[in-house]
Amino acid sequence: MKILIIQPWISYRGSEKISVDLACRLSRKGHQAVVAAVFVDYCRLPPRGNEVTYLAAPWWLAHWLKQSRLAWFVLGIPVLFCLVLFHARSFEFLNPHNLPSHWVAWAVGKCCRIPVVWTCHNLPQKPAFGKLGSFVWDTVVGTLDRAFIPRFDLILTFSRKTAAQLVYFGARVVKVHSPAVDWSFYQDISSNFGSLDLPQKKGLTLAVIANLHPVKNHRLVFKSLRILLDQGWELSLWLIGDGSYRQRLIYDCLRLGLAKNVYFFGYREAEEIKRIIKEVDLHICPSFVSEGCSLTPLECLCQNIPSIVIKNSGVDEYWRHWFPRLIAYPTVNDLSRKIVWAARHYQQIKSRSAECSIELKKRFDWDVYTDWFVRELTRFNI
Repeated sequence: MKILIIQPWISYRGSEKISVDLACRLSRKGHQAVVAAVFVDYCRLPPRGNEVTYLAAPWWLAHWLKQSRLAWFVLGIPVLFCLVLFHARSFEFLNPHNLPSHWVAWAVGKCCRIPVVWTCHNLPQKPAFGKLGSFVWDTVVGTLDRAFIPRFDLILTFSRKTAAQLVYFGARVVKVHSPAVDWSFYQDISSNFGSLDLPQKKGLTLAVIANLHPVKNHRLVFKSLRILLDQGWELSLWLIGDGSYRQRLIYDCLRLGLAKNVYFFGYREAEEIKRIIKEVDLHICPSFVSEGCSLTPLECLCQNIPSIVIKNSGVDEYWRHWFPRLIAYPTVNDLSRKIVWAARHYQQIKSRSAECSIELKKRFDWDVYTDWFVRELTRFNI
């Protein structure tokens, strides 16, 4: 089976990581899986990123589009369309992932009569625009999605939340499967990687692993942390990730008096992240509006690290079975209560995490997901 996986770009983020892992696993099973993207950030490849074949724009054009946001918004879609159109006839299936790849794949699929199966991680995230920019974004993207989503014959996703949103927009067939997690990768803590310069732990150590962007909802954690510190709890917060919102979040920390309790790690490679996770007591995943099903709580669970997730975030569908008391409403008071409950029952939660990690290994296995993915494509083609 020949499959062209399509992303706007490849870097170390959640959905891009899934695309790369999928291509790698399909190739191991004897299929020809290639990833098409306008540019590939070779300095920030996901794990196993070097095992995948990429189709990208010429290096000078890719570099320009990577460096200039304006150039990307003007030329990103046309360049991706031309790239996919040029190579499409060598493949049996097109498998788009993030915006705008599903628009491009649908158009190319119609031109070349190639089946298109969209893997929808979540509906498009809004960039950090002002009010006017957000209105234009909602109008343009919302209109295009309402036009394109009903035209797909098959959409794959990872949560019932995203499936319901797609059906609301008119999707005809949506199949839901639990996401795959590389359990063995997070279990293997290499001793040859070198030492990490970690801050001194103060009481219960919390962590948020996410791009520094407004939709990731870091402020909710900051406000909860301030309340708990005022109540006498000894806590520290580690932020792993980088992004355009970094300076604003630093300002928020200073304004709330959290400078001694919050540590910004910035961007870290996957090997570093999994070693940092090992030192954390409790992970918090505060985003919910933009999430289809965040992988980070599942990746933390591979190392027996529990997470607090937000209701209606997608991943809470799995937490209802494993950790129902660690699902918080997106309010400062409720998140604060969940952190306090986790601190008071920490040993019980850690024991439960060890049990759930074994279940995760069986249920969220990459071989299981890859076999299901191939079966769905085969049925769709028939």
